[in-house]
Amino acid sequence: MISRDDRLRLFGRPDVAAVHLVGIGGAGMNVLARILLTLGFRVSGSDVRLTPVTERLSRRGARIADGHGDELPGRPDLVVYSSAVAPGNPELARARRLGIPVLHRSRLLAGLTRLKPAVAVAGSHGKTTTAALIAWIQVAAGRKPSLALGGEAIGLEDHPGWDEGDLLVAEADESDGSLDRLYPRFEVITGLDLDHVDYYSSWEKLILTFARFTERLPDDGLLVIAGDTPHLHRLARGGFRVVTYGLGEGAVFRGRVISLDREGSRFTVSRSGVPLGEARLPQLGLCGVLNALGAIAFCRETGIAFEDIARGLKAFPGVRRRLEIKVRRPILLLEDYAHHPAEITAALRAVRSAKPARLWCVFQPHRYSRTRHFARSLAEALLGADGIILADLYPAFEEPLPGVSSRLLLESLAELGRKDARLLDRASIRSLLEREAAAGDAVVIMGAGDIGSLAGELARTWSGSFPLPAATGGSVED
Repeated sequence: MISRDDRLRLFGRPDVAAVHLVGIGGAGMNVLARILLTLGFRVSGSDVRLTPVTERLSRRGARIADGHGDELPGRPDLVVYSSAVAPGNPELARARRLGIPVLHRSRLLAGLTRLKPAVAVAGSHGKTTTAALIAWIQVAAGRKPSLALGGEAIGLEDHPGWDEGDLLVAEADESDGSLDRLYPRFEVITGLDLDHVDYYSSWEKLILTFARFTERLPDDGLLVIAGDTPHLHRLARGGFRVVTYGLGEGAVFRGRVISLDREGSRFTVSRSGVPLGEARLPQLGLCGVLNALGAIAFCRETGIAFEDIARGLKAFPGVRRRLEIKVRRPILLLEDYAHHPAEITAALRAVRSAKPARLWCVFQPHRYSRTRHFARSLAEALLGADGIILADLYPAFEEPLPGVSSRLLLESLAELGRKDARLLDRASIRSLLEREAAAGDAVVIMGAGDIGSLAGELARTWSGSFPLPAATGGSVED
């Protein structure tokens, strides 16, 4: 168990020994549970369903309930929740009735950044993969970082969460503006886009949130940022050092693509015009190269040799649901978390780089607010696929909005000339793909909701003798 002083820094109070996490299986929550277990706390939690993620936590000692009830096991000292948990959740209500302190997950993460130097990886797109790449390179180079990632890095599922090294790799979530609660020594920003329209009413609000985030850096800190980030000059003000990355001439760390194909990418890297060497990445497309450049820039600036970085990149197995390759041949099958027009465009371009005979995209819209705001842009992004199939919208706790459903996208696609797009139920989607997708094709199952289970079902049909990583079945609550 950590000291009283460290508990005070972590929780804002020194007397916490037992913590309950609502939605414990979520991407950002399960890693916090793992860290708390490693630090010696008693951990309990609940989720809408039990999954391999919650099973692993149970094996580590967590006590987890299937579903949300109005009981809190063992009267915990603290209850933690995320923005994905509904305000009327019965466990939160129970904690408040009992006078048990309730803490948003971002405040727990902020406490962790007080315990050791942290790199906070933020940005509208690519932050999960970039953070996972940084973590993977650190481990491959023999360092022992602590990890608080927002997605599951394949190959790091058994990482203890809190390790002996002097760096915490943390993903900072901008969806609710809470990233400015952190205390990082280093920051990586992968770029900005107006995504979470339920929270950000304008670009200006988004920029101000990220400006507050960079203001958290100490004068001896480091900001690594994509060189094409809008309003870069407003984010790079302060005494801290600023290093840019990208494919353009002005970037400090600049990549030059050699090849993009079904086997991944090859590219060269230079720093301020001085060649560092060649890198290879098994993941598809240009977005993977950009994410890798962000990780390269941070790791090189903090003392890791380029040869060690390149060796780590070559072996990087990827992140669940981030252009995750489920089957490479005879049909290239991928699962992706994309839910914003820019993400969809980038993902489809990445898959197109593998030169498939035909590119199929199964897309599940996510949230009523986002679908209403981006209906036309979502449809335009989906034009990058040869075959477009829509699944029913995933609400993510939002109340329905009049006239907003997957049919809104179907109508937008028809207006754009794609009357071949189809809106089907889950069983019909699987039947159609099993009947019509052929060897040499690529199929990407896309969305931030529960559509990912379809990728696992198809993988069992198409994988043949090709082994697959175990599916996680992680919660979509977080």
